[in-house]
Amino acid sequence: ATQPRLFLLGMVPPLVMSAVLVAGWVLLGMQVWNVSGWILPESVGGGVLQVVVAIAITVGVVLLSVMAYSTLTLTLGAPVYDVISAGVDRELGPVPDETHEPVARMLVRVIGQAVLTLFLTLCGAVVCFLIGLVPVIGGVIGVVASVAFGGYMVSRELIGPTCERRGLMSLAQRRRLLVQNWRAALAFGIPAYWLISIPIVSVVVFPAMVAGATVLTRNLLEPGEQHS
Repeated sequence: ATQPRLFLLGMVPPLVMSAVLVAGWVLLGMQVWNVSGWILPESVGGGVLQVVVAIAITVGVVLLSVMAYSTLTLTLGAPVYDVISAGVDRELGPVPDETHEPVARMLVRVIGQAVLTLFLTLCGAVVCFLIGLVPVIGGVIGVVASVAFGGYMVSRELIGPTCERRGLMSLAQRRRLLVQNWRAALAFGIPAYWLISIPIVSVVVFPAMVAGATVLTRNLLEPGEQHS
């Protein structure tokens, strides 16, 4: 908020992607009952089971779409978000000399990481969908599992710029950092996941979440010196 021009510029990528996300959710709302009926016809499973299938489909698709939205927004707005993250990083204290990576290698790495992230999210969505099919408690457990998984994945995406400035380029390095500090990762990631799930709200909070992720990353990498 102290840099309104940069803040407004950071709202452009989520605004563009929000339009795509809302269109996809409208389509989901129009077709989810038909799809659930195709998977489990009412004559076979009954109306109640069809509702369970519809809920499971919704949980899986929301998880997949939110993560696709987050990944594509960060990729589209990378130049802006790198500036926001770097500015916050410098305000919080000394920053190590940035690791320079050849452009070709960087592009291959970024594309590969984005594809892997979407693949893992697809796998997570399928697992959450299957959990949601469990009678009685499946819907609740599926929602909890999708939120926890989505929160972890959002944290992993958002800490990327700060990690990369410190030479932590791979997803495996980010994963180890978050697994070792899983409480902090979920405490940050779950609210971020929910906020991203609200298209209009996400437009406003996305630049702020990038700044927050910078603070989180420094706290995780420098546990003896907490930043705020």
